[in-house]
Amino acid sequence: MKASGFFVLFFCFGLRLVASEEAIVNYPLMKDIKEHPKECWFSGGMSCLIKTDFHTKYPVELESSRIVLGSESSILRRSGEVHLVKGEVWIKGNISLQTEFGVVDCKACEAYIYRSKKEVHIRSLAGDVFLEPKNLKEKIYLPRYMENWMAGVRIKKGHAESGIPKPISFREHVKTWAKFYTGSKPEFKKEVEEFRRKWAYKVHETSDSLKNRSTRKIASVLAEKKQKKEAKKKKREADKVFRDMLRRRALFE
Repeated sequence: MKASGFFVLFFCFGLRLVASEEAIVNYPLMKDIKEHPKECWFSGGMSCLIKTDFHTKYPVELESSRIVLGSESSILRRSGEVHLVKGEVWIKGNISLQTEFGVVDCKACEAYIYRSKKEVHIRSLAGDVFLEPKNLKEKIYLPRYMENWMAGVRIKKGHAESGIPKPISFREHVKTWAKFYTGSKPEFKKEVEEFRRKWAYKVHETSDSLKNRSTRKIASVLAEKKQKKEAKKKKREADKVFRDMLRRRALFE
């Protein structure tokens, strides 16, 4: 596929690649990225904001990673850190991407990240992806072909909220993928078919794992409730014995 212009692709559904009524658009490469201050990114400026126009993409090569900005997106480089300010990015390699709600830590990974008004959403596509919600002392592992989100800090909890990992929506992801893709139509169809096979297997495997984990968690919670209930019962019985003893003593005095 050529870098400029739009093209229409068809996405696969089920076991075969079939034509769809939904057209998928590919973003053309933006020729000249917008930089603030001017010419700051390639000159190595300590603080630099770059952004794309509507329906364009722009790749940025870093020391050990690659970031592709999507439509109307912006990132900020400051003191050696990269912050997602607005929009969507496709990342590959080793990078810790800063967001308003926490950090996406990427180890030899591939991931798609987009910022909505109140949340940042993350899709894990390859390698190891960890979420670090703001003020939370532990990392959250995001399995491959799963997605999750982070949101603002809750006052009661003292840390940013995060969701429960769930399988990536295949149809939605293919449409997103097409926007960033830089190969030909046949190559895209081939890669989508391969992705579908791996996605289906991994989602089934991960879903079973999460289901077992949830079952163990529920069993643990129920066991804890049972223990608390038995402890309260024993305490009531002990209190009754003590009260009876006090009554008997009062009668004899």
